[in-house]
Amino acid sequence: MYRGPLFLMKHKIGRYVWWFLALFLCLIFALSHRNSGLSLLPLIVLGLTSSWLILKTERFWPSVVLHFLYNFQAIAYPFYQSIMFGD
Repeated sequence: MYRGPLFLMKHKIGRYVWWFLALFLCLIFALSHRNSGLSLLPLIVLGLTSSWLILKTERFWPSVVLHFLYNFQAIAYPFYQSIMFGD
């Protein structure tokens, strides 16, 4: 939802406009996840990294894989802590 428009517009607009839109969409992405109790800075970094991957690889899937890995570690880490250190 956030990276799709960037992916579609990567050849239609200039690089500076593209990065401005990427930053704006990253902020919206981070704010939309705020009610999950996540902090904004890592989500902004994740969003910018995803945008950079789209620009560099000219593919959408590396961004999807990065998002999956981030979500996986965010879910797996509490389980790992509870197994290793107890509740």
